[in-house]
Amino acid sequence: MNLGQAFTRLLDSITAGRRSPAERLFASFPQWPACQAVREMKQLLKLSKVTADREEGQKQNGVSLARRCVSSSRTAASYHSRMLLHEPGAPKEGGASADFMCVWLIDFAKPANFRVTQATGGEGSHNDFDRWATIGEQHFEWIMFQLGGASQPGANHRNNQFLTIDKWLELLARSEAPAQFNAYRAHGRRFVLLEYQASEPSGVLVKELAPEMSGYRETVHAWVDQETGRLAKGVLEATVQLRSGAELPPIRLQQIFAGYDHEMHFDPDLPFPELKRAAS
Repeated sequence: MNLGQAFTRLLDSITAGRRSPAERLFASFPQWPACQAVREMKQLLKLSKVTADREEGQKQNGVSLARRCVSSSRTAASYHSRMLLHEPGAPKEGGASADFMCVWLIDFAKPANFRVTQATGGEGSHNDFDRWATIGEQHFEWIMFQLGGASQPGANHRNNQFLTIDKWLELLARSEAPAQFNAYRAHGRRFVLLEYQASEPSGVLVKELAPEMSGYRETVHAWVDQETGRLAKGVLEATVQLRSGAELPPIRLQQIFAGYDHEMHFDPDLPFPELKRAAS
């Protein structure tokens, strides 16, 4: 497949009318090579209290579970991740949605190596796709496909820290005992779900809105793999009430992690290996 064919496939996936905007954004990415991490992420995307089977008899301490997750996850040398930010918008005329979404596919390896694919857009707006890599102190950017907008060259790598697991681990490290924690089983794996509620921003989202807020509600779900103690999925939902009396629609951020400690290659001479595959 050449690059022209790859871009045509991207466009077809964006304009497919039967899928939700989030599904179209997810589907439009170039696929990673078939591997266990991809299968894990497809399963984790669907993981919830509705799809998983709850197990009784969880006797561990919630704070201890959170601390184990922080210490175990921080030892990971690498991981694959997929993150989705969803900000619902006010309905437009005719019932169309003004939702905004941003989706990231992330390969990360310590100490500071990133390969990121990003898509932004929503119903009734353009969709922008771009890709960048950070290998040590070197940054590479490839504008994949754009409709109706332009990226700021060289700025994407500034988002790298927000894309890592650290924001979730910092939240777990400073939080008190979870409001609830229960054991679940799904796809042959056992998880512990830690649930937190807060009336102040955790810093993961909406921190910049703090001066304008009169009320805030935040719910965090942290799905922890019982066998490894590592974070499998984080979900944060935040509702902000402004001093003007208006309440913003709930903001939802979810991120999944798979393929911990997989061997990854980051080569400055070939920062985007899939370009070589697409051209062959």
